[in-house]
Amino acid sequence: MPPRASVRLSRSSWQSPNPTILGVRAFVLRSSASARARSSLIEKGVPESLAIRIANCNTLFTALDIVEAARLSHFSLDEVAQTYYLLGNLIDLKWFREAIGSYLLDTQWGELGRSSFRDDLDRVQRILSINILLFAKRKMKKAPITERVQAWLNEQQVFIHRWKSLLADIKSSVNVEFVTFSVLLRELFDFAEASQILD
Repeated sequence: MPPRASVRLSRSSWQSPNPTILGVRAFVLRSSASARARSSLIEKGVPESLAIRIANCNTLFTALDIVEAARLSHFSLDEVAQTYYLLGNLIDLKWFREAIGSYLLDTQWGELGRSSFRDDLDRVQRILSINILLFAKRKMKKAPITERVQAWLNEQQVFIHRWKSLLADIKSSVNVEFVTFSVLLRELFDFAEASQILD
């Protein structure tokens, strides 16, 4: 499918008044990340209506990726959204995304690199989320998302241990080079490919 056609499909899906789309919007709006950001802004004196809009910008941006993942995988938007955000919290992808976003850069090429890293992280998180749902499809389809994600993590202990060790090294480092993010993303993509479940 040509890229432009794919973008049109994603946009039409997100803009649709379909109740399921409205459901994932509601899920995003009530996410813990949005709630924390909203509360922080309100405490600083930002009007509540404006705080809500600001706090939800980053989370709503990832929702476009969730809509696309649901369309391609044929899982429900609610399943994909819950899996996507829960996984991000459990293996620190949220922290990783924030680290990429807050890294100090002073060139246009650096900013382009940052944008590319963010896109890659969104894509690999989407792939991993689908891998989890495919893993649980046959034996755990009716189980809560939390149980499905945890069962998948239990099956992937070698990767999880390596991933958390890499993050711990970075978090404890005084100076982290920007290229480090590329190495971490390669680890995630290699793992996503290795853990892929053929439907």
